[in-house]
Amino acid sequence: MILMSSPAFADGSAGSSAVDQILGAVDLSTVTTFIGTTGVVIVGIALAVKGISLAKRLVSRA
Repeated sequence: MILMSSPAFADGSAGSSAVDQILGAVDLSTVTTFIGTTGVVIVGIALAVKGISLAKRLVSRA
């Protein structure tokens, strides 16, 4: 994740094209934090649903 937070074009020259301005305006550290948090939430929900179904199966067999 450290590599993703560094600038995409780190050649040292001051670019003034539209692409350079757009890439400069986006803070990739917040984007990576959001994506990581969203992934953890999705995995947590999936594990919770799976845990409930496993508990139901164990109760029905008991």
